[in-house]
Amino acid sequence: VRAWLQEGKLTAGHGRALLAFSGAEQVKRARALLESSLSVREAERAARPARPARIHDADTRAFLDEMRALTGMRAALRGGTRKGVVEFRYVNRDDLNNLMELLRRGKQG
Repeated sequence: VRAWLQEGKLTAGHGRALLAFSGAEQVKRARALLESSLSVREAERAARPARPARIHDADTRAFLDEMRALTGMRAALRGGTRKGVVEFRYVNRDDLNNLMELLRRGKQG
């Protein structure tokens, strides 16, 4: 791996992402990076352990289902019981404009 870094085949950012591994696993991951041409960010993401899926209670699932039905967009919640973030996935600018119209109508309502 060091030789690939010195030769410029891997960047310093790739090297930092590979520090999460050692031995044969590090070499295996480095080869995969060389073959796939992943960006440094993608390599860092791949090096992180996967987070377990969050299991929502029935009320939260109902809330998310209603948000999806009202907006036509995929909705997600991040955070805890006291505070957090409501996240909407959009595909294009029209999705954002439609969401803004829904919010404006609700404010006037």
